[in-house]
Amino acid sequence: MTEQEIPPETSIITLGLGQMSAAKGSGTVLTCLGIGSCVALCAYDPASEVGGMVHMVLPRSGEGRRQQPP
Repeated sequence: MTEQEIPPETSIITLGLGQMSAAKGSGTVLTCLGIGSCVALCAYDPASEVGGMVHMVLPRSGEGRRQQPP
């Protein structure tokens, strides 16, 4: 959905680094900017019309790097 397609009465929740949010119904859009090396995890339950998003950040850039190649 592009910004032009979002109805004016829609509430937009923008998540920052390390934030999470949930919303119910179709009147809210969850978004996050600057994903880069972060991870955005999104979930939606169509039965209850509840959606959620988590903007996860890697704690340190060296985490997960190996000293030697595999």
